[in-house]
Amino acid sequence: MEQKHPDAVPNGLAVVLLEQFFPPRPERADLYKAARQSVEEALAGSVLDELPARLIGDRANDADALDRSLKKKYDIELIAPHRRQRKVKTQDGRKLRRYSRRWRVGRLFAWLHWFRRLVTRYEYYIKNFLGFVHLACLVLLLKHLGDARC
Repeated sequence: MEQKHPDAVPNGLAVVLLEQFFPPRPERADLYKAARQSVEEALAGSVLDELPARLIGDRANDADALDRSLKKKYDIELIAPHRRQRKVKTQDGRKLRRYSRRWRVGRLFAWLHWFRRLVTRYEYYIKNFLGFVHLACLVLLLKHLGDARC
């Protein structure tokens, strides 16, 4: 039996809509390329005086090509847990302990989202915005120290 085009079947419109809203999964190589590009764009746009010696990423960043390019271009060691299907292990558990403490950074950003002026940036000038970031960090620090004394 010959295969019909999705538009020719009675529910062709539904198939076309499903393909439009849920596109097929990209190839694995495309995902690794996108992860490498996003990491390199973030490093290129860094406002730090010095780049860090280590970069902690998630499973999406576990690619040998990304490891090599970060080491070669920026002299940065990538720490990321292995993908489940990875056959050759490249990291031991000692370095992954840093990965297991990454929740602290996420928690800080969650706390900073309590401050309305930081969630929506109303300030036109970056100095004013950074002043509010410093003020929010100070409030969080004082709150944390107040809780520790109890």
